[in-house]
Amino acid sequence: MSVGATGLISVLSNIGGGILQDVMQAYEDGRVREAAKLNARMVPLANAMFIETNPIPVKAAVTLVTGIDSGQPRLPLTPMEPANKAKMVAVLQEYGLVK
Repeated sequence: MSVGATGLISVLSNIGGGILQDVMQAYEDGRVREAAKLNARMVPLANAMFIETNPIPVKAAVTLVTGIDSGQPRLPLTPMEPANKAKMVAVLQEYGLVK
C-alpha cells in the first residue's frame, strides 16, 4: 500500500485473513510503523504457504485450520511431503491457527 496498492489477492487470506486485515487497517489508519511490524510478523506464515508448489500447502493448511477437508491436490501436484507439512504445522501452531 505504501507504493500505491489499494488491496491484495493473497493465498494467505485463506487461513490468515485476520492478520492481513490488521495490516491493511493499520496502514489505512495512518499507523504505518505498526502496519510494517504486523507485515514483518506475517512473513513466516506467508512463507509457509509456499514451502511447496502452490496450492499444495494452502490446501493442507485450510484443512488443518478450518477442519473442512479440502481434498488432495490434483495431478500433477502431489500431497505435501511429511517433513514440509510438519514445518508448516509448526508455523500454524506458532500463530495459534491450529492446536
